[in-house]
Amino acid sequence: METMIIIHDDSKVFKVEFVMLSSDPFGVLTLAEDEIRPVSARDVPHVREL
Repeated sequence: METMIIIHDDSKVFKVEFVMLSSDPFGVLTLAEDEIRPVSARDVPHVREL
């Protein structure tokens, strides 16, 4: 799961927080517009142990 936490002024760079299905934080990345896409109803969460 992920949550958009900051959209920079130019709206081409986004700070995204990734969390585990348990809602525990996993990490924060700064991503360019072409590195993200909207969530769709057909998405399936991937599960693997870390």
